[in-house]
Amino acid sequence: MANASSALLRCALILLLLAQPLSSQSVYQSDTAGDLALSGGGIALFSLGHYLEHRITPLSKTEIDRLSLDDVNPFDRIATRRWSPRASRLSDWLLAGS
Repeated sequence: MANASSALLRCALILLLLAQPLSSQSVYQSDTAGDLALSGGGIALFSLGHYLEHRITPLSKTEIDRLSLDDVNPFDRIATRRWSPRASRLSDWLLAGS
């Protein structure tokens, strides 16, 4: 058993030594102007989405009570019958985490 672990350790060290020269070579080129443009575009789209999301007024209790399954497209109706409290909490946690 000691022989196998020492052979494994030697192989790991050899691979580490061989990989060292390769890690200093980069296949990517940095483009500051392009990176800034993409970052700015991402921030602008995020801000627009945040703004549009907060412009939506939530439904009132009476509006929710007036909703009917017949108003939902037939291919989407199956999703209206699959509510799970556990999945709802998990979804909320994942949304907050993202």
